[in-house]
Amino acid sequence: MERAAIQPDKIQVSRVTVFKSNIEASTSFLNGRATPVSHKFSFSQETGLDLEQSLIGIRLYVLLDGQDENDELLELKGRFGIEFEFEVENLRDFVEVKNSGEIILDAVFAATIMGIAYSTARGIVFQKTEGTILSGVILPILDPASLLKKDTKV
Repeated sequence: MERAAIQPDKIQVSRVTVFKSNIEASTSFLNGRATPVSHKFSFSQETGLDLEQSLIGIRLYVLLDGQDENDELLELKGRFGIEFEFEVENLRDFVEVKNSGEIILDAVFAATIMGIAYSTARGIVFQKTEGTILSGVILPILDPASLLKKDTKV
C-alpha cells in the first residue's frame, strides 16, 4: 500500500465521550492518608472502522495506581474509559482490504489518530482528577504507536 499524505484538515473529532471515571481508595488508605509519590499506568484500547461512513472509533482505557516512595502500590486507583469518534474524509486512502476481508490500517495514520485521542485523554484525566486524592496526576508522554498494542504498561 502506497502511503498517502496525512491531511489534518480532513480529520475531524466528531465525538468524545467519557463513559467511565472512577477513583477508589480503600478505608485503610483513607485512614493512613499516605500521599502517592508516583503512579503506575496501564492502557488498553479497542478500535473500530466504518468505511462506509468514513469513521474511526477508539475506546481508550486508562488504569492508574498510586505508589509510595518505595514504589509499593497504595490502595488508590483511578479507572477511566473514553470513547473517541473521528470522521476522516479520505479514510480509504489509509486502508487496505485483503482478499480475506481483513482490514489493514496504515501504521503511521493509525498512530496519528491514536496520538490525537491520547493527548485529548491526558487533558480529560487531568481535569477529572483535579480536586480529588489523585489531584495533579499527569499521564505520561508516550509513543502513540505503543498504545496500538493490546496492553501498554508504564
